[in-house]
Amino acid sequence: MKRFQVLWANKKTRGPFKGELKHIGGIDSRGNSWVLPVHKAIEGIKGGRCEFYVLEDWQEIPVTVCTLNKSETFLTSKGHGYLYNLLEELPEYAF
Repeated sequence: MKRFQVLWANKKTRGPFKGELKHIGGIDSRGNSWVLPVHKAIEGIKGGRCEFYVLEDWQEIPVTVCTLNKSETFLTSKGHGYLYNLLEELPEYAF
């Protein structure tokens, strides 16, 4: 299974889903940047092919798939004592 640290997240800027994550990204072990649409990251996690995490206070906080109402699926990363999604606090990346 491949593991990736998420360093940035891009959000939708228009429409009814404004603020929703659309891409996540980071830098791989070779120093190359990577960007992945959220739906591909969800497929990778559900399929057991990929694992994503964010680093908060030097601790790896896993990125997980959350499903609401059996239809709305999104990524979340909540550490110990955090009530909000840490992915939403990551900087935007212009690509």
